[in-house]
Amino acid sequence: MEAAAAVTMWTRSLEHNMRYMNFVCDGDSSAFRAVKECNNGDGPYGKDYVIEKWDCTNHVAKRLGTGLRNLRKDTYIEVNQSGSRKRRSVLGGKNKLTDKVIDRLQHYFKISIKRKANTTEGEMRDEIMSSFYHCTSTDDNHHHDLCPKGEDSWCFFQAAVARGETPKSHSEMKVFFSLPPEQLELVKGVYTRLTTDEMMKRCLQGLTQNPNESLHSRIWLHCPKHLKVPFHQSRVLHKLLRTFCAELFLCTYKRTPLVDHVSTD
Repeated sequence: MEAAAAVTMWTRSLEHNMRYMNFVCDGDSSAFRAVKECNNGDGPYGKDYVIEKWDCTNHVAKRLGTGLRNLRKDTYIEVNQSGSRKRRSVLGGKNKLTDKVIDRLQHYFKISIKRKANTTEGEMRDEIMSSFYHCTSTDDNHHHDLCPKGEDSWCFFQAAVARGETPKSHSEMKVFFSLPPEQLELVKGVYTRLTTDEMMKRCLQGLTQNPNESLHSRIWLHCPKHLKVPFHQSRVLHKLLRTFCAELFLCTYKRTPLVDHVSTD
């Protein structure tokens, strides 16, 4: 359904003197693929106008949380308990990958993308990895080289060094988890998979689907999917919704020929 709707939107945009040149995705690329493959693979506007895929930063951050939870679930040992063998995660437990820690790491991942929007793939990757190394540092083995330096740094260690003070204990950090080196490498692998040049390039705009979701909620508020409406009333309602969407668009974007940057779900 989403793929068919996306193809309809892209193929009819020229009727309104517009081109949608960018596609903000939530990870599901079926709609984007359908748009790219329409017109026998030439795309909606021909080979000279290539549609670029951008990723929603919120959904990319969620992928980190999902990846870490799956890693915790799949990394286990079997133990005897009450006469039966049970699986016990080696990454879960106190000072390890708890749900609270994963939620904070996911939040830091999203903040790092926003901080380095409109920079370069390398800068964005370093900012993301700085949060990983920061949270996995200990008093005896700290890794704050990628953290920003200076008294105003969000990194307590670098801020203390800049002020000439002794940094506080790492165990007092909001997020602190301690794992053996071989297990930390497994966690780092999830980060590495989500910080490739290709992935960072799709995140450089720092965009989200929040505006789209807000519009969707307004539409379904006036036209609930679960309610049955008589046909004559539905036609009037749909006309009002079309007018609402058109007016919202005109208030949001300038009416210039061939708009280059319009995002959609």
